[in-house]
Amino acid sequence: MLWVKAKNSKNYFKVGIGVLVERDFFIISLCLNITCFLALLALKLSLMTVASGKGFIEGTMIL
Repeated sequence: MLWVKAKNSKNYFKVGIGVLVERDFFIISLCLNITCFLALLALKLSLMTVASGKGFIEGTMIL
């Protein structure tokens, strides 16, 4: 998608810098997304534990 933009643009230099910056932001946002995903997953698991409560404890006792 970025390279299509680069081909269509007449200002290659500007697009080149844009690609580098976007790539860095992509890497940063990807790391943040993974962190957020893990945080949400932990939150979801804890909420599930709280929601099921007694049933969850009984389930772990069986296992």
